[in-house]
Amino acid sequence: MLVSGSIGVIILSKKISLNKEKIIIILSDDHASNNYCSVIDDKNYSITDFLESIKNKQVLVEEIPESTNKSSIQIKEIWYDVPHVKELKNYFLKNSKEADGIDIRLELVPFSIELLAFKKELLNFKFNEYIKEFKLFFDGKGKIFDKFFHPLTKENMKNLIVNDNEKEIIKRYFIKLLEDYKSIEKKSSDFIYPNNDPTILDFHKKDMIFSLNLFKDIDDLINNLMEFYVILKLFSTDKVSIIHMGLYHTTNISRLLMIDYQFNILYKNGVTDFTYASDNNVSCVKLPNNISKFGIQ
Repeated sequence: MLVSGSIGVIILSKKISLNKEKIIIILSDDHASNNYCSVIDDKNYSITDFLESIKNKQVLVEEIPESTNKSSIQIKEIWYDVPHVKELKNYFLKNSKEADGIDIRLELVPFSIELLAFKKELLNFKFNEYIKEFKLFFDGKGKIFDKFFHPLTKENMKNLIVNDNEKEIIKRYFIKLLEDYKSIEKKSSDFIYPNNDPTILDFHKKDMIFSLNLFKDIDDLINNLMEFYVILKLFSTDKVSIIHMGLYHTTNISRLLMIDYQFNILYKNGVTDFTYASDNNVSCVKLPNNISKFGIQ
C-alpha cells in the first residue's frame, strides 16, 4: 500500500491490558513536497483515503488549528500550494467526531515571531503581553489550560495511564516545561531591568543576539507544549491513534513514546528521523498491504 501525503511512517504498539493494545500510527510530513506516489494501482492511496480506510480511530493533524465550531473556522493555510495539506483541511472540517487539530501554538502567543519580519509594527508589542498565556497556563489557569489541557487531566485518562511510573513521567515532563518557562521569565526580566514593561523592540535594541536567543527559547517552549498536548491526547483514548505532523515533531514524539512510555515499533518506513531529512523527500510512504495484521481495522 502506497500513501501520498507523508514522507515516513512509524507504527507503535503497547499492551495496555490483558487483551488490548494501544496502536499509534505516526505519519511524518515536510509540509512542502508534492512529489507524490507515481505508481497508480488499487493500492495507491491519498492521505485522506488512508485515514478513511481505518475504522474507530483518533486522528490528530498539525496544520489545522483547534476549534469548538469547525463549521465556522477560519483557517489560514500556511502552506498554500501543497495539495495534501488542503486535503487534510477538508477532511478535518468534515470529520469533527474523529479528527482533531492539535496546533495550539498560535493560541499560546498572539503571533508567530517570524511575522515580525513582515510586520514591523509588531515590534512595539509589549513583551509581557506576548508571554502572558504561559504564566496563566503554568498557574493552571487561562484559555489554553481550560480549553486544551484541563479536559485531559480528568478521569478519561485513567484506563491508559496504567501505573504510577507513567503518571510520574507526565509529571516530570510538565515540571521540565515549567522550568523552561521560569528560565525565560528570569532571563527576560534580568535583561531588561529596570524597564518593567518592555516592548519586543526594547529587547532588539539592547542586544539583538540575546533577543534572538530568547525568542528561540520561547519558540522551543511553544513546540514542546504542543508535543506534550499530543502525548496527552494519545492517552485519552484506546482507539487507534493516527498522527500527521511535521517530521521535527514526529521525531520528538516517537522518541518520547518509545523511550519514556515503552512503546514498541511494529513497522517503520521512509524518513522518520529529522536528523536524516533531506531537501528531496518524496511525499509517498509504503505501508503494509495487510495492515489488519497489526490489529488495525
